[in-house]
Amino acid sequence: MIQGFLEAADQFQVRGWACETEHPEACLKVEISSNGASLGIVIANLYREDLERAGLGRGNHGFILNLEKRLPDADLSQISAIAMGTAGQKQELSIATPGPKQPEVSQPKLTFRGNTVDSSKVPVFVLGAARSGTSAVVQALLRLTRFGGEQEGHALDLLAHFSVAVGKFYARKADELDRHTMVARLPRKYFDDAIDHIFRDLAAECYEQMYWVEKTPNSDSIHLAPRFRRIWPNAKFIFMKRRGIENILSRQIKFPGISFKTHCIEWASAMAAWCSVRQRLSGAAIEVDQSYLAEHPNAAGTQLGQFLGLDQQEIDRVSQFLSSERPQRTAASRATAVSTADVGWDAATWNAFEDICGESMHAFHYGFGRDYFESAPFNESVKLI
Repeated sequence: MIQGFLEAADQFQVRGWACETEHPEACLKVEISSNGASLGIVIANLYREDLERAGLGRGNHGFILNLEKRLPDADLSQISAIAMGTAGQKQELSIATPGPKQPEVSQPKLTFRGNTVDSSKVPVFVLGAARSGTSAVVQALLRLTRFGGEQEGHALDLLAHFSVAVGKFYARKADELDRHTMVARLPRKYFDDAIDHIFRDLAAECYEQMYWVEKTPNSDSIHLAPRFRRIWPNAKFIFMKRRGIENILSRQIKFPGISFKTHCIEWASAMAAWCSVRQRLSGAAIEVDQSYLAEHPNAAGTQLGQFLGLDQQEIDRVSQFLSSERPQRTAASRATAVSTADVGWDAATWNAFEDICGESMHAFHYGFGRDYFESAPFNESVKLI
């Protein structure tokens, strides 16, 4: 009995396989025709791993006929293939049916064996959009001998770019993940764990202390917060927030070369990122509004210190720093919150602000006028997550 299929045909090539089950060692001739006219005769002697796994001899029963001339589209649907057996018998091969189904083969998945978790350290991640009070908090904490770290991090957010690259790689390799390939043995988790290991060891090399502080004010770092918590289970997270109006005014003073739209996008992206992750940080995070930090530095210092488990002397030092030095303060407190008339933006600028920032403004209950929050009694200046 002859088995086989004509599996694919295009304007320049016809492919398939054919085998005589009683004589699996034989390589059969196959004649390819279209509309009754012969296109050529080919020997089905090409090795295919799937045919060997299916038990068809040694697997050398595939065929490919390369056409000398382009086959018109109208003739593609008229292609036929006749296989000729060892005794002269002929069998027309079925068209457009896949070859033998590959048997399910379980390939062992590799597991990354390095350390991905560091439970010995207690990092503090100060998150938020730029110009939201992140610098004030970091500088206050670095005054304490307890903490290692720099005033600016800008390194650990590289993890986000690695993660995106790995995701894109596996999306491109989707067709290879159910085949006998090396990548099929390497689940994405292998690389995710390897990347976690790199950043765990990087931080350990940079900061020998148990406590260290990290500040990279962008949305990437905020999105990474749950992953940071996975790497450092004892981590604490401080999210510094600020109303969009004051934040963007401060950005325009500090970074005049950046466009208004970019300022809006960066603020809104950071605020939206926090909304997407904060529930996964339950029990390990606190939100502090910049206006509260500026207006009530002693109270803010006390609440931050208690959240971080600082002793009273450390709390006093943090509060004193926030009260007296007020680093990088470029805008007024909540008591003098700016309104539409104060800002000086024209109608088009306000429209752009509302289009980009409006959703986040409402999500954090910020007002658009002199009332910093939408309703006077409402206050979310400090909130444990």
